[in-house]
Amino acid sequence: MNCFIIRYSEIGLKGKNRPYFERSLLSSIKRSLKYFNIEFSKITRIRGRIILHSKDKKADDALKKVFGIASFSEAIECPLKIQEIKKEVFELIKSSKDREIKTFRITTNRLVKNFNMTSQQINEIIGEAVLLRYPELKVSLKNPQLNIGIEISNSKAYVYTKKEKALGGLPISVSGRCIVLLSGGIDSPVAAYQIMRRGCNVHLIHFSHTTSTNKIKKIYEKLKEYNPLLKLSIIPFNNIENQIIKYSPSKYRIIILRIAFIKYIEKHFPNQPIVTGDNLGQVASQTIENLRTISSFSSALILRPLISFDKQQIIEIAKEIGTYELSILPYTDCCNLLVSTHPEIKATPEEIKEIVEKIQL
Repeated sequence: MNCFIIRYSEIGLKGKNRPYFERSLLSSIKRSLKYFNIEFSKITRIRGRIILHSKDKKADDALKKVFGIASFSEAIECPLKIQEIKKEVFELIKSSKDREIKTFRITTNRLVKNFNMTSQQINEIIGEAVLLRYPELKVSLKNPQLNIGIEISNSKAYVYTKKEKALGGLPISVSGRCIVLLSGGIDSPVAAYQIMRRGCNVHLIHFSHTTSTNKIKKIYEKLKEYNPLLKLSIIPFNNIENQIIKYSPSKYRIIILRIAFIKYIEKHFPNQPIVTGDNLGQVASQTIENLRTISSFSSALILRPLISFDKQQIIEIAKEIGTYELSILPYTDCCNLLVSTHPEIKATPEEIKEIVEKIQL
């Protein structure tokens, strides 16, 4: 294998803007390769694909972390001649013989249609040649032990046996920038991941109660694997907590804390969309009424990518992306000191406006 053939799905639907998205994906791939110290000789765009020339076996680890890639295959690039394709297919079968392969299939995809054979004709010609070379093998279209893929471009053919599923979504930065409220819990790292998957570059903001923020930095480093451009700011918030405790009845404190977070971001990071880990009904501050009240104190666009997820779905994603074990480590964040035994679940702006105005950000 001498290259990787990289596929995308959603980008292919972008019409005249497609080249921009392809260039952005190319940049994302290069950043990931650099971040993981993967050596490569060349990376190019062809119609509908990106071709990465690298013999580094760890390149697939980097590609699995790039938003915008739907799937990829480690492949052999060869001249666009049927005899050359046969030769490489024979080599792949030869290298697979130790797996006791008994059935196979040839699956051809023409990325361009100007080749002088159809996909089905290529399948038949290559399949017949394999049967002559390896008469012990049989064709199985439904459940082959070895599925040999062939992709035809303008000037080259690519032969492979495995298709690795990747993250999908959109490349980082095509959807702009946003601020993500990062707590010490399970939900907010998943919210950051989900919004990055939609092409947003992210600045994480953590409002800190303690000087020991190693856990937060570990979560940041894990998320940075998916976006090397990721930034983190840690903001001491003890003074604001003390003011909330002083001026607010306990049942409103978490709501007011959330408003304080948002108003601080509006002041210091103006005109930035704000992303939260809110999940409808999960806790008292995340009822429809309380979310509406919190939003009423902000002119910013507030995005809640986890709003309809249940907790188990969020946990499963956290485990998949590697943040779960970090998120469950012991940690005291701003919310811990302000939790009430009887929190308000239907706060109105009028009820808490005067309290919010007393908080000095």
